[in-house]
Amino acid sequence: MGDQRSGDDQEAAQRAEDFQRWLLDEHKVSLSELGLELRCSQSRGFGVFATRQLGPGSTLAEIPSAGILHAGRVRETAFGKQVLQLLARCALAPEELLWLYMIWGRAQPQESCPWRAYLRSLPLEDPLAALHGCAASAQWLSGTPLAEAAVAQLVEQRARHARLLAVLGDDGFPAAELFSFEAWLWARSCYVSRAFGWRAFPEGSLGDPGFQSDALCPFLDALNHNRKAQVEFVFSPHSAQILLASSAEGGYEAGDEVFMLYGAGLGNEGLLSRYGFSLPRNPHDRVEEVAFHLPPGTSPSAAAERLAALRAALPAVVATQAAPGLITVKLSEGLRRRVDETPVELLRAASLLASGRDYDDLEASCAEKRDAAKATAAALRGMLRGTAAGKAQPRSGLLLALRRRRRTRAVLQAALKSGQRKTSSRPPPPPPPPAAGATGRAAALYAWGRRRILRDAASCATTEAEMAQLAAQMHQGEGGEEQEAEEQSEQEGDE
Repeated sequence: MGDQRSGDDQEAAQRAEDFQRWLLDEHKVSLSELGLELRCSQSRGFGVFATRQLGPGSTLAEIPSAGILHAGRVRETAFGKQVLQLLARCALAPEELLWLYMIWGRAQPQESCPWRAYLRSLPLEDPLAALHGCAASAQWLSGTPLAEAAVAQLVEQRARHARLLAVLGDDGFPAAELFSFEAWLWARSCYVSRAFGWRAFPEGSLGDPGFQSDALCPFLDALNHNRKAQVEFVFSPHSAQILLASSAEGGYEAGDEVFMLYGAGLGNEGLLSRYGFSLPRNPHDRVEEVAFHLPPGTSPSAAAERLAALRAALPAVVATQAAPGLITVKLSEGLRRRVDETPVELLRAASLLASGRDYDDLEASCAEKRDAAKATAAALRGMLRGTAAGKAQPRSGLLLALRRRRRTRAVLQAALKSGQRKTSSRPPPPPPPPAAGATGRAAALYAWGRRRILRDAASCATTEAEMAQLAAQMHQGEGGEEQEAEEQSEQEGDE
């Protein structure tokens, strides 16, 4: 949740200093007593660093309940009362009131907005700019699930903002000029990427249960993410705290950056959509949905029958007709990197959609195995071609892959004869090309991680199809030799 670096270092340092002074003066939170300090992080703008050794059980961040900002608290301010009255006919959501207050508050003097120093410590730019039409990221998101979701979200927010702003302008609200659409997206993105869920807090601690939002916890939200961080969250009626877990192995030394865990098992799709950044070689990346184009000439009634058969055979997956002739299948367990065997669930879905027949991994013939694997590989390659990262692959790389596959046929045949399973040897994918700015790099990392999963899964399915084809050919050859031997024996008997 750290701030993306923007502006010069002096300005950023001043904002950090003002925020730390606000914590101490207004809420008696002394970072020095906790053995912590706030400064620029090499990874993502502001970060929290240890100034002394911190062991298990140490407090990594805290804020009293009076410093927590949420819709229930804004509702009691003069600003909140005025806005709720003006927008009474708009059914203003609690979080929307909070966003408007965030926009207004960062432009006010401290005496008008008690949270001014905190609001000015937040990122200066939209933390989720990658999803809001940023040119550097839009080309990378093309063809990914985030692209369509981002467009729909942007349209929805633009319409909502226009309606609210029209009412504020008609009623002559004095600060209506502050609430641009860019400012609206900034406030919403800061809220989405930093707020802690209201369910984590004791009942009633965030105001009226009928009008509550998630909560912004100053200082707690300054800790950056590390998937190995071991922390405990403590939310009481009096304060919110992050502790180094009592079961943590080791701790922090002076100078170390202190981290928290935004969520277990977060892949880059979740990190980018919720927090605005991606991690290189994220082990939690996965592709959850596979798109299948039905065979040409499939009638609408036949498509409906195959979709119904798929849903009946695989109740754990979510299958949807996204467009005429296009079925999307959300797997119960997504595809991950370095897959060495195509999931049976995916093979069954491919067989049901391609041929209308279910696939039994134990009873399937070599031809059925080949057809299911080929249909799976075709779907995955189609998805790969539809992404910007897939289009960016050099043609020479594809030719090399084809040549390498031909060279492995003899190895595959030998493996079949010896009864061993042989998977293709896949070279590491090329690194993603440089992208302009942190937002572009985050989108590129996400797109290339997704590309690698699709590439590995398609290669695996293609290899399985080739193995099944070779096995079928060998079986036919053995059958032919046996038939010739029987015919020769019969001829000798006749003689």
